[in-house]
Amino acid sequence: MPEEYGRIEHITSTSPKDHKQEICDFLMQYFCIRGSSTSIRSPLLYFTVDTLFENENKDHIFLIRNEKDGIIATVRYHWIGYFMGFMGFTENKKSSSSPVMYLVDGLCVHPNWRGKQLVEYLLTELHAFANKMDIPNAVFLEEGHSSLPLFPLPFYISKYVYRNLSNKSAIKHNPSTSILTLSQEKAFTWITIYLQLYPETIFIGHHHSKNVKWLLYRNRSHRILVGIQNTHQIFPETNETMGWITAWLEIGDISNEDRNQASLEITDDLSSDFDWIWMDRIWAGGDQKSDEWMEDGDFKWYNYQWESSKIIRNSYGILI
Repeated sequence: MPEEYGRIEHITSTSPKDHKQEICDFLMQYFCIRGSSTSIRSPLLYFTVDTLFENENKDHIFLIRNEKDGIIATVRYHWIGYFMGFMGFTENKKSSSSPVMYLVDGLCVHPNWRGKQLVEYLLTELHAFANKMDIPNAVFLEEGHSSLPLFPLPFYISKYVYRNLSNKSAIKHNPSTSILTLSQEKAFTWITIYLQLYPETIFIGHHHSKNVKWLLYRNRSHRILVGIQNTHQIFPETNETMGWITAWLEIGDISNEDRNQASLEITDDLSSDFDWIWMDRIWAGGDQKSDEWMEDGDFKWYNYQWESSKIIRNSYGILI
């Protein structure tokens, strides 16, 4: 990297609090997620020092600091747990019985410094660090049309749908439906059994997450375990919050019509937690989704330094 650009710094949970707060402020100001929808405002990425380093010493941030402009680029290497039910998983370097997984996120460049290959410099530094520390397995979520050289091919592509929970229409609930809130311990007991029954399911997560709520949907013979997380995004002026369904595990012969009904009943139950909710379009019933769900942009999950023979269909979970 040219010397005049600045220097790369590695920030951890033990770094001074004002350094970590500076990163939060930078991301709030310059990280803007732009969906394809024109009917919704762009939210702000709102991290606190605690949520930025949710997993303490397992989370890492690399940044470029310019002498004049301060922070001009960031990337986070965020621990998200393990590749559970790991049959079909292979690492580039060696096999492992419990592969540790990371998420590459918080990738942000100051507007005045875009187009100067800062992303490549940061990812090269991150690549060297991850392999040196023997934590090479990662995923990256692309929202929009950007691409990164280290993540050539996605392992899953779909579309988002979203719903305003503070202004929803009256939904007729099925009288056979019940929705239970599960503890983290009970949810992961359920997940462990599920992965034994359905070993081809992709599930990445860990039972120490501070940012997930578990709901179990029951309707006759149908069961759906749903994991809901805070996106750490808010809308300016109104401070409306955004939730995100990141895990959906089905049992039973569930049709798209069933998914549509389940998605509405489940998200109705979240109206006291979030103002808006995002999720995979397939979980809303695909082409049979309700008009309550509005179409948003594409998203792609990329794998980095690992491969799996598993294929995502209707059930999967990637907790962030």
